[in-house]
Parts: sequence; structure tokens; C-alpha cells
Amino acid sequence: MNTKNIKIDLANATGEEMHPMISEAFPYRFRRMHFNPINGFSVEWHWHREVELFYITEGILEYQTPEGVYQFPAGTGGLVNAGILHRTKSGNAPDQTLQNIHIFQTDFLCNDKNSLFYQKYIDPVLTSGIDIYHFQGGTRNTKKILDRLQRSFHLNEDDFLYEMKLRQNLEEIFALCTSTEFQPRDATPGMTKMDANLKTMMFYVQENYSEKIAVSDIANAAALSERECYRLFQRFVKTSPANYLKQVRLEHAKNMLAHTDLSFTDIAMQCNLGESSYFGLQIKKETGMTPTEYRKRHRS
Repeated sequence: MNTKNIKIDLANATGEEMHPMISEAFPYRFRRMHFNPINGFSVEWHWHREVELFYITEGILEYQTPEGVYQFPAGTGGLVNAGILHRTKSGNAPDQTLQNIHIFQTDFLCNDKNSLFYQKYIDPVLTSGIDIYHFQGGTRNTKKILDRLQRSFHLNEDDFLYEMKLRQNLEEIFALCTSTEFQPRDATPGMTKMDANLKTMMFYVQENYSEKIAVSDIANAAALSERECYRLFQRFVKTSPANYLKQVRLEHAKNMLAHTDLSFTDIAMQCNLGESSYFGLQIKKETGMTPTEYRKRHRS
């Protein structure tokens, strides 16, 4: 059960995640994610300009994008394309899930967009229309990708030629992604604008969930009509904006129950979930437990 959200650094009103450790000289970052009761079991909606290449070493991780929900068990991996709105949630709670991630700008592989290398191996992946590449199964190319992915995570950054070996592995993975096994998708007409609007509205909710806000406020954050706001949420998040707001509030409330000593009344007020009695009913409906039971369960 999801009890706590792992915090990430968001930069602006669209929910973009920033990676300050990535530099122009070396546009790459390694990250190891531990989904567990201490750190949390989920990462809320966000996006980043960098590519995210990952491998699951333990447990199960669920990725959700506006296009769908994807499961990645241990021994599999994937590539989240640049600019894709996504969230992650462990499918292994209360046991931990471990994930290794390469986060990098494609400039790390090739910074000349006019070069043959970029046009043949980098651009086809970025413009494929595929939100998340799945590396699981027994095909020849998938086995090669998973082999290089595991190999890349075992490199020692103190070793001679580390940067060159890392880049070589990532280049080979990109090249293998251009195989016919991964078929490009036609871009949804106007998706870029819709995606930007959705990011803005979702981030507005995440930043203002504690306030009294209406669907009209969510729509106004992206300068949209309420009708268009409903349409985007239903089409890509598979729920209404009001239900999304309620879910964000409940996630924060569960986090507070599990990790603070605040009273139920204070939590209800901070999460804008009404009186303590109504709050108790919502927690019971969401988790199958009363607030007292939920807090006890996640403190033990």
C-alpha cells in the first residue's frame, strides 16, 4: 500500500523535475531509488527533459503515463522518453523495490543534431511517439539491451575510461531501440499542447491541494474551459479533475498519518478533507482501515 511519496525537485509550474547535478560538461546522473516504508512507495507526477533509462533489481515498479500503466518486475528495464509526464509506484509494498536509473541529456551521446549518428540512432527514439520502451521478454534485441543495461550499472566511476565505457553502453542501447521490435507510434494530433496543459493543471493541484479549489481553478491554471479540463483528465489520467484532487489530498493525508504525530483533525484541515468524521470515512474507504488502524499499521 502506498504510504508516502518520495520527494523530487520540481522547477516550475508544469511539474518539471530538475537535476542540478547534471552539468554541461557531463550531462549525466546516476540515481538509485529505494521504494520502502522509510523513503516512500511512490513518486508523484513529473517530467524532465532528460532521458530516463532504468533497471529493476528487486520488486515490481509500476509506471503510469497519459498513455497507460506499465509493470516492470525485477530483471526488466525501460526507457522513459524525454518530456514524458509520468509517475511511479511500487507494486511490492510493504516489501522494498530497488531501481537503478541513468538520467542523461542526449547531448551526452551526440550533440550534433545534423550528424548521421544523431539522425540514425538518437532522433528516431526521441521522435518515435513511444512514451516508455519496455525491455522485458526473450527476444534477441531485448536480451542485448538488458545485458548492456546491467553492464552499464556495474561500471566503476573511478576506473580509467569510465565515461567512455558508459557512453558506449548507452549508445548501443539507443541503437538497439531503433530496431523493428520497437515500432514507432503516430503522434496524437496536438498532443504537445495537450501534454503541456495537463502538466500545468496537475502541478497546480499538487501545489494547492490544501486550499479550497474548484475545477474552474484547475482549468484556469492552464487557461482552459472546465469542459476541456474534464476532457484532458478523463482521456489521459483516466479520472475526473475532482477525483484527481481528492486522490492527491488522500495521498498526503496517508503520508501524514504514517509519518507525523498530527491529530486527525489537523491532518483533515491541512489536506482540506473536511471534518474529522468525514476524513475518517474517506480514509476507511481508501485503505480499508480507520485512521487509527492505518497509523498503527504503518508505525509498526
